[in-house]
Amino acid sequence: MKKQGKNKLTLCVAGGGVIWLLLLSLLQNQETREPFLRARDQFVDYLWERSDDCWHEGEYDYCIKINRLIVILDPSFVEAYLTSAWLADSMGREKEAEGWLKEAVEKAPGWESYSDIGLFYLNRKDYKKAEEFYSKAVKEEDAPPYVWRMFAHSLRHQGKMKEAIEILEEELKKYPDDLIAKQLLERFKSEVKSH
Repeated sequence: MKKQGKNKLTLCVAGGGVIWLLLLSLLQNQETREPFLRARDQFVDYLWERSDDCWHEGEYDYCIKINRLIVILDPSFVEAYLTSAWLADSMGREKEAEGWLKEAVEKAPGWESYSDIGLFYLNRKDYKKAEEFYSKAVKEEDAPPYVWRMFAHSLRHQGKMKEAIEILEEELKKYPDDLIAKQLLERFKSEVKSH
């Protein structure tokens, strides 16, 4: 019971802090806004640590609530969206998870948000939607090799073997040492030959 009381107090203090920081930042001109942005960033860091504590204590709903405060303060904080989506999904709250992922794509676009929503749809066998988001993810310069491979899988599941092979070949130009992609490419090519 003490942990819940502590978390409720943290949320109450955090919520009040969020409101004051937002109000104050609106009232500041560009020159005097910098100190408030630093304070906001420190507060977001504090909240992220509390969210992590809740995660490890198994208090997932509190974690999600704290993450909501984080993204109100810093809409570009992609980890808060993705963590909340994962937690909601793991608790069987699929629509809530999808909402978090859509919000991440809208407010913090990048390979991470595109890849996570792509995986969400891939796991639900909605391969067309997975393809849509993986295609955006690989356009990001820093998209890692596994994102390219997942994109290829989303294509393969739709019977688009030629496109899947092309994606793997493109990925190998960028990441020539990716042994998994090399093996996957060979497997996809052999599947095409056997049909």
